[in-house]
Amino acid sequence: MMQELPELPKHDNYDEYLEEPLLEYIVELCDKICPNIDFDEDGEAYLLSSLAPRTFALRYYPIKKERNENGEVIREIELESKIDTSFKSKYENDVWIKRTLEKLSYNKSKFWYLLLFIKDYVLTTKNNSYAIGLSEKEQLQILVGLIAQNCGGNGSYNDMKVSISINNVTKFTIDNVNVLRYLGISIADKIKEIEYGSIMANSPLTAGATKLSNTAMLWLFKNTFDELLPKNYPTGKAIGKETFVLGKNSLIARLFYISGLSNNESFMDWSKAGKVLANTISSYSESDVDRHYNIIYSG
Repeated sequence: MMQELPELPKHDNYDEYLEEPLLEYIVELCDKICPNIDFDEDGEAYLLSSLAPRTFALRYYPIKKERNENGEVIREIELESKIDTSFKSKYENDVWIKRTLEKLSYNKSKFWYLLLFIKDYVLTTKNNSYAIGLSEKEQLQILVGLIAQNCGGNGSYNDMKVSISINNVTKFTIDNVNVLRYLGISIADKIKEIEYGSIMANSPLTAGATKLSNTAMLWLFKNTFDELLPKNYPTGKAIGKETFVLGKNSLIARLFYISGLSNNESFMDWSKAGKVLANTISSYSESDVDRHYNIIYSG
């Protein structure tokens, strides 16, 4: 009989979840993917421990606080958890996952909460994120890059024009390669003066929430797990039906399926799941997921 997964303890002080043993893997991961950022007296940014594990606990055990007219809490009401645990038995009873985690020396209970977090992180990125637009500095860098590529100093150049339109009417066009080259050099020189954290360097959020595709969700799920899974992952005879140990991509695909994020049964076939996953996201290697701001876990 398999040992039951322990329930996450309730802490009155949510900051205690940052030290909660069952959330150890979440804390380690979050310090990599969504660290807390602060600035010193000189305006230089530095990293602090992530508060995302605390956010996860607040979503696992959400509480509504009722306050009086003076702002004092008079009652706390426990709400329904926002974390989906409906696939717990599938995780608990899956021998492939059990053997693979043993091979990797992972604690199965801590890994369960890691899986819950990553699923929630992916879903909140899908449903509660805003697309990050190009900052003014990034737009200038793209312009400089295009000029450098097409109006290089080696004597060869492509047919390139820079047009200025007002009310959709072109008013002025630059097509002289020397002028374009001088424009690029001048802008590149000025870009150096744009400081980190300044208004021109800040990336704007587009109006309205944007949805990620299912392929993008799989890409994000895989890349988030890749941040924590060991780089020297077992290979060769250590993997297969005799050992009940999954390859890295096959493990990720299986977790994606049993967590309810996919209905592709190929993800449960140890011999092909890894290839199916790789092929599914192969055209998505240059993902735009990193240009989304997760308003749940990035705050």
